[in-house]
Amino acid sequence: MATKSELIARLEGLTAQQDAEQVQEQVESLKEAYEALVSAAHQEAQAAAQVPVEAEAAAEGAAPAAEPLPIESALLQDEEDKRFKQLLDAFNTRVNDIRRQRQKQEADNLAAKQAIMDELRTMISSEENIGTAFQRFNELGEKWKTIGPVPQQNYRDLQRDYSHLRDEF
Repeated sequence: MATKSELIARLEGLTAQQDAEQVQEQVESLKEAYEALVSAAHQEAQAAAQVPVEAEAAAEGAAPAAEPLPIESALLQDEEDKRFKQLLDAFNTRVNDIRRQRQKQEADNLAAKQAIMDELRTMISSEENIGTAFQRFNELGEKWKTIGPVPQQNYRDLQRDYSHLRDEF
């Protein structure tokens, strides 16, 4: 089993990587290993502090092993615990920032695609010159393709409506 120092060193290496979401599972497994290590040390300390009679009762199968306490809510015993929690908090903040940025970008992309669809609706109902309409239709189609991903929950409806407008044109 790895020591606290080794786990902290691994976590430092993972948090330094560019793609935080890619290493998220590895960070989670390090967190679980660290929590198990802290829990085992805590149980050993409790066992050493007990009276020998209580130890005999425990040896007979009286108490099951306790679940490791999440590091976020555990009492920080030493500097290693504090360092691990700081690294974990910094990593989680970074992952959350990345997700917020992605959600904002997807919302912006959705608005841009909806604006294209509004322009298509207007063009279909009012444009009389077919050559101008066809050229603008192609420009809007290219613009549509260059816009990035939209929120997953809106994707299907957006594509269906866009396809319907293309067919209508």
